[in-house]
Amino acid sequence: MIIQYAPANSLACLFSYAKKCEELPEPFRMQRSVSFRVLYDNYADFVLSLPEDTMVELATSIPDIQRAIAQGGFLSYSFFLKDMAFAIMKELHFAERYKRLSTIILPAAFGVESTPISAFAAKYNLTTGAEGSLLRAVREKGFVVKTPVTSGNRILYNTAVVLYFISQNTVRTQIDLNYDIE
Repeated sequence: MIIQYAPANSLACLFSYAKKCEELPEPFRMQRSVSFRVLYDNYADFVLSLPEDTMVELATSIPDIQRAIAQGGFLSYSFFLKDMAFAIMKELHFAERYKRLSTIILPAAFGVESTPISAFAAKYNLTTGAEGSLLRAVREKGFVVKTPVTSGNRILYNTAVVLYFISQNTVRTQIDLNYDIE
């Protein structure tokens, strides 16, 4: 598996919900042998680099995220996890549409204990209400994910739902996920 820490200057393809910018999938999509790990610091650099007139659309308003990052604190990390959930759902939109396995997109952190995705996704049963809310929000952005998703994409779908659920609260610790499914 090719594992890449996604640099700040290439995060627009993963995070942007501007439908007009990616009506057809980018070449990195639907490649199960590719894993993008996104560090919060790279996400923060990416968001802070966006000009006011950007075509990039994120799950949360960009000025709100920029203010939260500038103020420090935990709210900006919650926004990061929400955007990670949306990035996974966007990938699943294309993978399910074209009947392929999805590229792996996960949050990463240095200096914290790494959690296997299988253990993290198992928390899916604790996310009451988050799934419907996430599916509606993604659909409003123009990226429909029909459920149930195929079995090969289910663990990433569950991961997105858990990330979204966690993002609804103020997150106090960073999350480092690794893909442990072969």
